[in-house]
Amino acid sequence: MRPPQPPLMIAVLSAGLYLVWEFLSVTLNLTVETPQAKQPLTAGLRAPISVLSLSQNRTFVRAIHEHIEPRGFAIGNILESSPFSSNELTLALKVLEPRPQVVLVGRGYSEDETSIARQVFADYAADVGIEKGTVIKITSEVFNEVGKDGVPAQV
Repeated sequence: MRPPQPPLMIAVLSAGLYLVWEFLSVTLNLTVETPQAKQPLTAGLRAPISVLSLSQNRTFVRAIHEHIEPRGFAIGNILESSPFSSNELTLALKVLEPRPQVVLVGRGYSEDETSIARQVFADYAADVGIEKGTVIKITSEVFNEVGKDGVPAQV
């Protein structure tokens, strides 16, 4: 068995430190006084809302990620399911961390497949207790209307 690689060790240590910080700030009720209001000390450290992209174009997904990241969202994973598989989507939703709260369906998938994805997501959200979540479909109409460069802003 080979020893853990430095990037993996750094990622594990960072995650551990973050969890300790979250625990202590909640347990000790640490806050920062600002002119606007009291805010939790970790308010600026909250993880972005996780998005699972169901797509067959990684380059395009990266462009969307760059556009939505400043808005508090992050495409955490890409599921390249061709042909579409509801079983693969169900499994991905159940095992990914952080739990996806949004599924972004690429234009390569049909409306029927998107309807199935919506049902799979609804079942998953009910199972894990996600109250606010959604499935977003990038349609060919939107793509044709705004062009490839305009789609990230539409998402």
